[in-house]
Amino acid sequence: TPEVFSPALEALEYKEVVFRNNFHADRTKWQGPPDDDVDRAWHDLYVDVGVIKIPSADADRLPNSTLPIPGDEGFYITGLEVYHQLHCLDLVRKHLYPDRYGADGGMSPAAKKEYWIHLEHCIDNLRQTIMCYADVSTIPWKFHERVQGNFPDAHTTHVCRDFDKLSEWMLHPDRHFPQEEYMLRVKAFQQGAL
Repeated sequence: TPEVFSPALEALEYKEVVFRNNFHADRTKWQGPPDDDVDRAWHDLYVDVGVIKIPSADADRLPNSTLPIPGDEGFYITGLEVYHQLHCLDLVRKHLYPDRYGADGGMSPAAKKEYWIHLEHCIDNLRQTIMCYADVSTIPWKFHERVQGNFPDAHTTHVCRDFDKLSEWMLHPDRHFPQEEYMLRVKAFQQGAL
């Protein structure tokens, strides 16, 4: 399978996974009305994980150029799309629950416009990702006793990249680089402190 270069290719492992696509019982920790546990589960998926520093040799191989890290000679900053996509999905999820997250209530017209542009960006990014990966796993049909009819069985088998292994790779001290630290370094560099 052709892949665009990413330093994370070395971390990829694959495993067979049966999706838990339940509507009622046996739901995942990311499902359901928001509470502190659901929010923590979503937070732990992508916040503080998605940005890494890479050596210039890897930066030179990227299909799109990226920026150097001020004060860290020979290293560049980059992120992985999967964590951006999870951020986007979480933004859409939060929009479903304005009572907990506020959605666009109370925003100035300019802030409201930016919020909606961000939300629309996220929805289209997820559309592009779904179409790009075009999952061809099959969905069998079965008789469901509860509704006395034939319906698709959402418990489908997929071959997946091992997300936990990828996150472990991202968090390795040699490459993990919090986005906030990068922003502080850029500011210090602009002020002549680096």
